Amino acid sequence: MTDARQLWTDWTALWNGDLDIAEKLVTADFQVHFGRDIPTADELRGPYELAKFIGDFRARYENLTYRTVVGPIVDAAGGYVTGHWVADFLKDNAAERKPGIDILRIDGDRVAQAWSITGTRSLP
Repeated sequence: MTDARQLWTDWTALWNGDLDIAEKLVTADFQVHFGRDIPTADELRGPYELAKFIGDFRARYENLTYRTVVGPIVDAAGGYVTGHWVADFLKDNAAERKPGIDILRIDGDRVAQAWSITGTRSLP
């Protein structure tokens, strides 16, 4: 099994636009689950569909950059890695920031599944 912390670093690099690493980073049957309604995103499979999705997503935001705030945190068995991140970008020439949490399930030396929650929650 590969180092889960390195997988997290590579995952962040992928979302920061290094789309060429998708093939070595995720399994052929990779699956992602988002915590909000993103049409067809939960249906995408494998590295090529993931890289296309991320490339299309990044094209909608100017200066989009992800960075880890907490983590990566690896479970005792090394099968999962998680972290809290923020995304900084420009929207209508104004700086914006969105936080999120990703959980990655590791299979061998690649990411097999990801759960991604974006946004903030407030208590009632």
